[in-house]
Amino acid sequence: MSDVETGDPSLVNEPLNEFGSTWTEEKSTIVYEYAKAYLTAMKNQRFEMLYFDGFAGSGDVQLKDDKLIESVALRVMGISEPRRFDRYVMVERGRKKAANLRARLNERFPELQDRTWVIEDDCNAQLRNLAEYLRADRFRRVLAFLDPCGMQVDHVAVQALKGLHADVWILFPSGIGANRNLFRDVSKMRPENFKSVERILGITEEEIREQYYEPTLFEDITDKREGGIERTLELYRAKLQELFKHVSRTKEIRNSGGGIMYHLLMASQEPLAIRIADHIIKKYSGRK
Repeated sequence: MSDVETGDPSLVNEPLNEFGSTWTEEKSTIVYEYAKAYLTAMKNQRFEMLYFDGFAGSGDVQLKDDKLIESVALRVMGISEPRRFDRYVMVERGRKKAANLRARLNERFPELQDRTWVIEDDCNAQLRNLAEYLRADRFRRVLAFLDPCGMQVDHVAVQALKGLHADVWILFPSGIGANRNLFRDVSKMRPENFKSVERILGITEEEIREQYYEPTLFEDITDKREGGIERTLELYRAKLQELFKHVSRTKEIRNSGGGIMYHLLMASQEPLAIRIADHIIKKYSGRK
């Protein structure tokens, strides 16, 4: 297996991913089912096909009930029919998690060592490398999964994929990310709060003020508009549609108290890809 090791050695994570419960399994299954459908649709095509996981983790995910499940990366690598991906690129910034992932992949898929890369680096940097890889050959296609636990994915990095043949699944932190940086009183916003929202949404401070805040009866006080999470999702989808021709419907992911944490969605240049994604999301969302 080819390994490229970069990144800050002081960034050491735990060997196992620890995450939610039912929604974690559903998210994993949605992407896995799409990967199977994707490979079926591409089985007779001459394209060189790559699977890219931007936050690959350790290979295992420990749920809150102590149940251990395989990560999306391992599940996708387990697909062999009707065909496999030609390359697998797993990006994991944490040194311990990356080491554990290498060990799991070597043990589980020894026959795929020559087509698998575990890269210890930042996802944003590797998205730019991915864009260069796609531009180098028009017969290359990518299925990417970006699964951050927070606001780690910069819009400018996703922007590198504009117009390229990539189907990109994104776990967008609509509730736990941008919304938490948007205070009710805009005067209490610090520069770092604006920067965080600018980075993830690809909009300016002026646009943030226009989109999220409105004057009150008092001239010196500006309040946050209602529906902040919905507005954030709408803005993000609009930004994705500037880069890709089509964006799927979304799968809401809520915490145990019912609050929205994330929205899972996919962007693609292909309408058929979106129809497949919509069908799978609908299946796990209870929508009609």
